[in-house]
Amino acid sequence: MATPLPLPRGGFTVRINGFDMYCEVEGEGPLLVFLPGAFAGVDVFRPLVEAFRSRFTVLTADANGQGRSTLGPGPITYVSMTADLVRLFDHLGIAEADCFGLGDGGCCGLHLLVDFSHRIRSVSISSTIYAITAYTAFGRDRVTTIAQQMAAPQGFLKAVKDIYAQVSPNPDKFDEMARRAAKTWASQPSFNRAILSTIEKPTLVIASDRDEFVPDAAFRRLAEWIPGSKLKQIPGMGHVPGVFSDVLSGLVAKFVADVGEV
Repeated sequence: MATPLPLPRGGFTVRINGFDMYCEVEGEGPLLVFLPGAFAGVDVFRPLVEAFRSRFTVLTADANGQGRSTLGPGPITYVSMTADLVRLFDHLGIAEADCFGLGDGGCCGLHLLVDFSHRIRSVSISSTIYAITAYTAFGRDRVTTIAQQMAAPQGFLKAVKDIYAQVSPNPDKFDEMARRAAKTWASQPSFNRAILSTIEKPTLVIASDRDEFVPDAAFRRLAEWIPGSKLKQIPGMGHVPGVFSDVLSGLVAKFVADVGEV
């Protein structure tokens, strides 16, 4: 298992590509980079982050305009968020890392595997779709109408907006951030078998059998198309881990440990 790097501890910001990226480093053990889901910074997924911190030294980073990060110029896409993360690696002196991505964070994890494989040791993903054509009917409707939904958010989206208002350094920028991100949701991701078959680094695909957005067949196809990947299912878990956070973090911890023994 990798020895934790001498990273800053606690919360801090790093100037990345025209915005101030908010980061946190806490926990004990091997380094794990946590990639949150759409519209959401680390504050939205505190229970999951804390579960990981019981097993890893966890680096979290809020993407452009999300969570506690300021909103910088340009589009908010999986490609841009992944490139910003690699810029953070460069700034912190991280040569390679084990990563975990949830939802949109998992899409960034796939881009790491495809475009920056030399900067990662392994990637674990949960609640992640490989292409917009693979969503459930519910998921497809949500991602194509997200801009309208954010005008009067309900449920999880309302919680995300409320937390943003509490923690963001520029809470008045939420609608602009959401507008940019919604363009990405309406057209991405767009991975296919040919692209995914080029992945060479160890990959863990975590399936959730009650995921409202991602059907079981999509999880299985994703794992089938990534050579040598592992597929694990958490019965009863939905798109957001919730009470299954400790189970999920345990699966990732075992996978990362097994990668280190190879």
